[in-house]
Amino acid sequence: MTDDIIREVNEEVQAERMRAFLRRYAGVMIAAVAVVAVAIGAWQFHAWRTRQAQEVASARYFEAVRLAQTTHVMAGTAPLSPDQTQALARFRALAADGPQGIRTLAQLRVAALATGSGDTKTALAAWEAVRN
Repeated sequence: MTDDIIREVNEEVQAERMRAFLRRYAGVMIAAVAVVAVAIGAWQFHAWRTRQAQEVASARYFEAVRLAQTTHVMAGTAPLSPDQTQALARFRALAADGPQGIRTLAQLRVAALATGSGDTKTALAAWEAVRN
């Protein structure tokens, strides 16, 4: 009987300590949960913005690829067509400010178009940019 009373008193003391702990640190716990939620939200927003930028850059890249379509038989035998010149400008813009993967692909396309038109100096500079 005495053990039961002591056990009940101990349980009540532990419960009171837990309530005091929760009252004392509830604000801190809520703030920590809020900080974690905001951090996760910010990370997801950043990932979404990065994905959006990559999709836009990819669309610009493939539009430039469409413009750059060529029927050259041998590299350096003909100047660039107006569409290819426009594609070259778009590839250069993507090589300057696109996401890393698109930037490298655009530099490769700049090198290919420059080689196709016989501009080896520009082609070598583009290859050097890819290498770095």
